[in-house]
Amino acid sequence: MNEPLTVYGAPGSGSVPVEAAMTLIGLDYQVIEEATWAQRFPFEPSWER
Repeated sequence: MNEPLTVYGAPGSGSVPVEAAMTLIGLDYQVIEEATWAQRFPFEPSWER
């Protein structure tokens, strides 16, 4: 594998066990710290109406 795998994580996201496992088995990876769940909806969710 030439390119490192990508792990998306943010504080509280649960990415640390994935990062630890990848380190233990020797995989190259990069971490992108991004809270994908924090983005605003492009529409109003039905539960907020």
